[in-house]
Amino acid sequence: MDELLTLLSSVSQLLIPILAVIALYFLIRFLIALIKLTKKIHQSIESVDRSLNIVENYLDQMKAPMNTITNISRGVDQVGAFSESFVKGLIEILISNMGVLKDAISSFFSKDGGESHDTE
Repeated sequence: MDELLTLLSSVSQLLIPILAVIALYFLIRFLIALIKLTKKIHQSIESVDRSLNIVENYLDQMKAPMNTITNISRGVDQVGAFSESFVKGLIEILISNMGVLKDAISSFFSKDGGESHDTE
């Protein structure tokens, strides 16, 4: 039994440094891969940041035309509202003065006395 423990002790004294070197090798490879990944992520973020800056500049350039379109739209809405109120007012005036219009038209046709306007 003592020989077995001695043998295991000598084997482990040989294997521990070898396994430690192998583990250190894989740890270094992992860290290198992690550093490369973080560099790629950093480059991607910078690229996205540049793209967002370009888009922001384009949006800033579009503010003036959009304001113009908004003002034109408001003007068209105001013209539509004015036209609607004007037509409603005109209809109300015509309805309220329907009797006067009827009398005016009747008197116009009654003046003619049924005569035709053709000159022969």
